[in-house]
Amino acid sequence: MMSKRLFTCFIAGLFVMACASLTAYALPNPLVNYKTFEEAKKAAGFNARQPLALPEGYVAESFVVINKELLQVIYGDGKNQLTYRTARGEKDISGDYNRYSSTRVVDITGIKVTMKGTAAKVSLATWNNDKISYSLYFENAVNVDTLGKIINSIGKPGRPGISASVPNPIETHMTVREARNTVGFEAKLPGYLPKGYKMKTISTIDGKIFQLEYSDSSNIINYRTALGEGDISGDYSKYGSVKKYCMYGAEVTVKGSSSKISLATWTYDNAAYSIHFSMPVSKENLNAIVKSLIKDTR
Repeated sequence: MMSKRLFTCFIAGLFVMACASLTAYALPNPLVNYKTFEEAKKAAGFNARQPLALPEGYVAESFVVINKELLQVIYGDGKNQLTYRTARGEKDISGDYNRYSSTRVVDITGIKVTMKGTAAKVSLATWNNDKISYSLYFENAVNVDTLGKIINSIGKPGRPGISASVPNPIETHMTVREARNTVGFEAKLPGYLPKGYKMKTISTIDGKIFQLEYSDSSNIINYRTALGEGDISGDYSKYGSVKKYCMYGAEVTVKGSSSKISLATWTYDNAAYSIHFSMPVSKENLNAIVKSLIKDTR
């Protein structure tokens, strides 16, 4: 019979062997740090692009490659951070599985971008372009305009230098007249808006679409109009309810829930219109807005 001492030594020996075995087969660290973006890009094995336009004060703090294929850059301003990721393929590489109160798909320079966050701010953005996946996570949520500028500055793989970045199609204007002159027609303004909303920004897109943003400090209404026909909203989100109403001679397509409206699009008198509500409104509110635009001759 094995003595108690020998049995203890035997067990201890097995433990040492097991530890040695575990050490021998320990998984390698999938995260490798690099000193520069160029070094990280080379390790990731593809022509990754980095953002050239960032919120004020943000600088690169770290360059990491995950599993030899995903390139991650963390930028910070001393208080908050944003995480940028890119990899080959077409999938969600963000690693963020939080539930957000708002999820929208919008068109930014021909790229369909999934935005998550609140009604007014974006915390996470994911998209694919030229078979490359991208994600941006903001510790301090940003508005859509800031997100658009960052995405436009990333550019397309395979095109050398800063010239690879896509020019920003959004031009901000100081006055409505200035924006009207840019698009080349007398864009109408809503004569009615829900209580508390005031004009926040005036802009044009590609020199063709006239855009106004209204805010009540918590929520945003995005209004667009352009010459011609078609959906100019840039919103490709899937809504639970899609209906059509005839309002003052225009066929208006409304999307949202069964009782509230998040998006409305229509064409009237050779002009296309869209209006998006971060806080959905009633049909009565939309009816009043449409009426003010069709009857408005300013």
